[in-house]
Amino acid sequence: MMRKQEIDILRGMMIICVVIGHCSFAHKLPINVFWFHMPVFFMISGFLTNPPVENPFKNKIYLRKKGIRYVIPYFSYSILFYIIFRPEGIFKNIIRTLYAGYNNITIYSYPFWFINVLFVSSILFNYLLWKFKKQKHQKVMLAFIIIFLYAIIHIHKVYPLHFPLPWGIDQMLGAIVFIYIGYISQNKIPKTLYTILPVIAITFTIFILICDYNYELNMQKMQYDNFIFDLIVPCSFAMLFYELSLIITKMPIGNKILEKLGKASMTIFFTHAAIFCFIGDEYPMIRIVVALTLGYLVHQLLLLHTYSRLFFIGEYGGSIYKQKS
Repeated sequence: MMRKQEIDILRGMMIICVVIGHCSFAHKLPINVFWFHMPVFFMISGFLTNPPVENPFKNKIYLRKKGIRYVIPYFSYSILFYIIFRPEGIFKNIIRTLYAGYNNITIYSYPFWFINVLFVSSILFNYLLWKFKKQKHQKVMLAFIIIFLYAIIHIHKVYPLHFPLPWGIDQMLGAIVFIYIGYISQNKIPKTLYTILPVIAITFTIFILICDYNYELNMQKMQYDNFIFDLIVPCSFAMLFYELSLIITKMPIGNKILEKLGKASMTIFFTHAAIFCFIGDEYPMIRIVVALTLGYLVHQLLLLHTYSRLFFIGEYGGSIYKQKS
């Protein structure tokens, strides 16, 4: 299937938001990028998911693809950046890297949780699709499970767990909810939502500014504080930025820049925290531009060689990435 330019542009906007979110001035913005940037990435994953033809846990080709795409780059960057920065003892770092997820916090690895969670959640979500595909009420049963997971992450006495699980298995609960939302959005969305949801996003931002309402949503910290807003806010901003991406596709310059950043978003995601280590936080705009620019250039360099593509981009024998995966 042909790549959709608006999806790459949407990715480009979201990776900019990720980089902004890790700068000190992010809290001064009228919106909190943590409300939506990670949920949107998981929604994109769901939107690009095809129903599995067999049990994904028994599908060696599927598991190999996922491993190449997410696991190999994760370990490659973890080893490379440890050699460069040496933030702690090697045995402690080995344990931290193998355990992954929320406990893997160093000066360069704090964004890596997303890659771990995307790996495990995408496989489990595909398993759920396969498990219920032959059931008479498959859509209802799957929706019930998603609602159940959404309820769990809002029971504060239960979630987040007191001891983080390996590879972000606990963070995965929220991720699957947003993957599911992206997946069902493959079907025809009522035209009214294309208007209503962006209006809600703008209205919510104005409400936050005027009323000084303290709303937080953070997938990394497993912070889900409002049962209603935690669904409406990410979805409304997702639609707002998607609508913007459609508009940008018609622009002669901006579309190419954002499209290129979107295609390099995984590399930027892996590298931006490490790049930040060399740039003072007193110049946040320079920090953002340099992290995005260098991340993109690194991505282009990695594309030049078969082994660099494999170990750091997760591509083997040509791009294994498909718009539907």
